[in-house]
Amino acid sequence: MTPNLCIVCNGKGTVSKAFYNNVELLNMQTSFVLCRACSGSGILWAKTKAEEMEDNDYMTGYIDRRKKFERERRTDLEKKEQLNSILNKIKETAEENQKLNINKTKG
Repeated sequence: MTPNLCIVCNGKGTVSKAFYNNVELLNMQTSFVLCRACSGSGILWAKTKAEEMEDNDYMTGYIDRRKKFERERRTDLEKKEQLNSILNKIKETAEENQKLNINKTKG
């Protein structure tokens, strides 16, 4: 990472309270708070090209892993639906057989 002077606080680490509170500057100029952009350090760290490329590679890998997971999940759901369909057919057949057996024993 490369250090850069914070453009919000101009490297001071603090800004007027009015900067964040959107109030008039009456007596607020003497009241200062830590700069939120640099957390009071006065420095903003910029990523180098290599770091940006590394982040991009990570995100590409993450997206690929996520897509693979979604494909596998869809496949699992499809298999579950097929198994449920087969199970329902088995239940229906068992119920029909039970009815037939009851009718045979009565007749």
